Amino acid sequence: MPILNDIMEHKVLGREYRRGEAAGKAEGKAAGKAEGKAEGVRLGEITVLRRLIRERFGEIPASVDEFLDRQSTAGLEALGVRLLKAQRIEDLLG
Repeated sequence: MPILNDIMEHKVLGREYRRGEAAGKAEGKAAGKAEGKAEGVRLGEITVLRRLIRERFGEIPASVDEFLDRQSTAGLEALGVRLLKAQRIEDLLG
Protein backbone atom coordinates (compact mmCIF):
# COMPACT_ATOMS: atom_id res chain seq x y z
CA MET A 1 0.00 0.00 0.00
CA PRO A 2 1.62 3.30 -1.11
CA ILE A 3 2.20 6.11 1.35
CA LEU A 4 0.66 9.29 0.02
CA ASN A 5 1.70 11.71 2.75
CA ASP A 6 3.65 14.78 1.71
CA ILE A 7 6.75 15.30 3.86
CA MET A 8 6.25 19.06 3.61
CA GLU A 9 2.97 18.72 5.47
CA HIS A 10 4.62 16.89 8.37
CA LYS A 11 4.74 19.08 11.46
CA VAL A 12 8.43 18.55 12.27
CA LEU A 13 10.02 17.17 9.11
CA GLY A 14 8.43 19.76 6.83
CA ARG A 15 9.59 22.62 9.05
CA GLU A 16 13.16 21.25 9.23
CA TYR A 17 13.26 20.62 5.49
CA ARG A 18 12.24 24.23 4.77
CA ARG A 19 14.77 25.51 7.31
CA GLY A 20 17.58 23.50 5.69
CA GLU A 21 16.50 24.61 2.24
CA ALA A 22 16.54 28.29 3.30
CA ALA A 23 19.95 27.91 4.94
CA GLY A 24 21.35 26.24 1.82
CA LYS A 25 20.02 29.01 -0.42
CA ALA A 26 21.48 31.70 1.85
CA GLU A 27 24.86 29.96 1.96
CA GLY A 28 24.90 29.54 -1.82
CA LYS A 29 23.94 33.16 -2.37
CA ALA A 30 26.69 34.41 -0.04
CA ALA A 31 29.28 32.19 -1.71
CA GLY A 32 28.15 33.38 -5.14
CA LYS A 33 28.42 37.03 -4.11
CA ALA A 34 31.93 36.52 -2.73
CA GLU A 35 33.03 34.68 -5.87
CA GLY A 36 31.50 37.35 -8.10
CA LYS A 37 33.17 40.13 -6.16
CA ALA A 38 36.56 38.42 -6.35
CA GLU A 39 36.18 37.87 -10.10
CA GLY A 40 35.13 41.51 -10.55
CA VAL A 41 38.23 42.69 -8.72
CA ARG A 42 40.40 40.38 -10.84
CA LEU A 43 38.85 41.67 -14.08
CA GLY A 44 39.38 45.24 -12.91
CA GLU A 45 43.05 44.50 -12.25
CA ILE A 46 43.43 42.98 -15.71
CA THR A 47 41.80 46.03 -17.31
CA VAL A 48 44.13 48.43 -15.50
CA LEU A 49 47.21 46.35 -16.32
CA ARG A 50 46.25 46.19 -20.00
CA ARG A 51 45.87 49.94 -20.11
CA LEU A 52 49.21 50.55 -18.37
CA ILE A 53 51.01 48.04 -20.61
CA ARG A 54 49.48 49.67 -23.70
CA GLU A 55 50.57 53.13 -22.51
CA ARG A 56 54.11 51.95 -21.76
CA PHE A 57 54.84 49.51 -24.60
CA GLY A 58 52.21 50.14 -27.27
CA GLU A 59 49.82 47.58 -28.68
CA ILE A 60 49.53 44.37 -26.64
CA PRO A 61 50.26 41.11 -28.50
CA ALA A 62 47.61 38.39 -28.26
CA SER A 63 50.03 36.15 -26.35
CA VAL A 64 50.34 38.78 -23.60
CA ASP A 65 46.56 39.15 -23.47
CA GLU A 66 46.21 35.39 -23.01
CA PHE A 67 48.98 35.45 -20.38
CA LEU A 68 47.09 38.10 -18.39
CA ASP A 69 43.87 36.09 -18.56
CA ARG A 70 45.61 33.04 -17.06
CA GLN A 71 47.04 34.90 -14.06
CA SER A 72 45.68 34.66 -10.54
CA THR A 73 44.98 37.79 -8.52
CA ALA A 74 48.37 37.42 -6.81
CA GLY A 75 50.04 36.97 -10.19
CA LEU A 76 48.41 40.14 -11.50
CA GLU A 77 49.61 42.05 -8.46
CA ALA A 78 53.18 40.83 -9.06
CA LEU A 79 52.91 41.89 -12.71
CA GLY A 80 51.88 45.36 -11.61
CA VAL A 81 55.06 45.67 -9.55
CA ARG A 82 57.22 44.30 -12.38
CA LEU A 83 55.62 46.77 -14.76
CA LEU A 84 57.24 49.60 -12.81
CA LYS A 85 60.73 48.24 -13.52
CA ALA A 86 60.33 46.57 -16.93
CA GLN A 87 62.22 48.14 -19.83
CA ARG A 88 60.64 45.83 -22.43
CA ILE A 89 57.41 43.85 -22.54
CA GLU A 90 59.50 40.65 -22.39
CA ASP A 91 60.89 41.79 -19.02
CA LEU A 92 57.35 42.06 -17.74
CA LEU A 93 56.53 38.45 -18.58
CA GLY A 94 59.89 37.16 -17.29
